[in-house]
Amino acid sequence: MGSRDGDNWFMASAQNDNAEFVRRVFDDGWNRSTFDFLEGATAGEILFHFNGTTQQVTPDSLPGLVEVWRSAFPDLMMTVRHVIAQGDLVAAALTLKGTHLGPWAGRDASEAKVSVEEMMVFRFEHGLLVEMWEVFDNEGLLLQISSPVRHAYRHLWADGRPLIGRVGIGLGAVVRFSPFGDRAA
Repeated sequence: MGSRDGDNWFMASAQNDNAEFVRRVFDDGWNRSTFDFLEGATAGEILFHFNGTTQQVTPDSLPGLVEVWRSAFPDLMMTVRHVIAQGDLVAAALTLKGTHLGPWAGRDASEAKVSVEEMMVFRFEHGLLVEMWEVFDNEGLLLQISSPVRHAYRHLWADGRPLIGRVGIGLGAVVRFSPFGDRAA
């Protein structure tokens, strides 16, 4: 019975360490561009699954990836909303926010403030990161930075999101709608 309790403690401790590592990937790596925490924390090459593809990446590739994103979204911030650890897996729900100030995916800077949801799962073996899966709302990002309506009427957007239900465009005038049906031009 005593060794069973010891096994549970060890598993809980490993899960906490893995969850903390995942938080650091975003808090330190993505948000602060510091990557020293990666040293010795991975199995070297990591299998990375994204949009139906699988590739091998290394810890050395993360700084370059962050730099590419920051060239288009200099104020990029990754917010870790939830982290769930179970066994050798850690899942993270994330929100990416930033302002599109440089070229991205063949699109010139739009000055759009973007907010995109993302999910990632990390798999560890013996405390080392060996595999990752990512689900990223790429279509949502591209829509936010390339919508002709959004670009033409960006002054009608608040915090990077449309004022849907509160502001409409009619006959060239901005019309505000209230819940009571009153209108003011």
